[in-house]
Amino acid sequence: GPSGHKMPDKSAANWTADPKDITNLLAFFHSVRSRIGDGGNWDKTVLKEAEVHMAGLGAPVKGGPKVWTAIRNKWKDLHKLHEHFVQIKQKTFVGASGWNYSDELGFNVDDDNREAWGNFVKAHPQFRPFANHGWEHFKTMDEIVPSRARGLYVFVAGAPQSVSQPPESQSQSQDNDDESQPSQPLTQSWSQTNYGDSQPPNDDEPPPSPTAGSQPPAPLSACITASRSGP
Repeated sequence: GPSGHKMPDKSAANWTADPKDITNLLAFFHSVRSRIGDGGNWDKTVLKEAEVHMAGLGAPVKGGPKVWTAIRNKWKDLHKLHEHFVQIKQKTFVGASGWNYSDELGFNVDDDNREAWGNFVKAHPQFRPFANHGWEHFKTMDEIVPSRARGLYVFVAGAPQSVSQPPESQSQSQDNDDESQPSQPLTQSWSQTNYGDSQPPNDDEPPPSPTAGSQPPAPLSACITASRSGP
């Protein structure tokens, strides 16, 4: 009956016949990147605008129109691939430890490692096209996807402050915990409300615009000085 009727495949959106399709879609998303959601997804309003944008570029080379649901699904794939490439570049992608990837040469596959490559892409088919050239959309995707949507990689990708070297004062502040200066918890609660689980703000950078009338919390260095001088 009609309920079991499946639309013929030719009406499905095709993203491979015309390489410009992805380029055009990402150019549109790049232009509205300030509207992306925290998780790196788009709301329906933006997706429908993307549908109108794609339709305005003319009839597809192959397949049906790029409707908003097809765009949403394609974005999910691109977002996941971007996440995987972030991990590849940071050497945190499980199962890729033997591979060196570059934007120019991809995974640099040659006769020596071709057999290993075959096994690698059997397990991770998303990388198959990139044996000898990088993913051309990585930079654009990197500019679209907010760093906060990168799971565990948020610190590396775009933390509000450097976390590669925790401020020296941190270890000192822990030594002085027994004397529990009142300003200490204040600084911690400030950093949590502003930065989630990230580190307290840098000593040389006072916290941004405290609410009017309230006393801005002292930077860590001030707390330490206070606790050192004692009552």
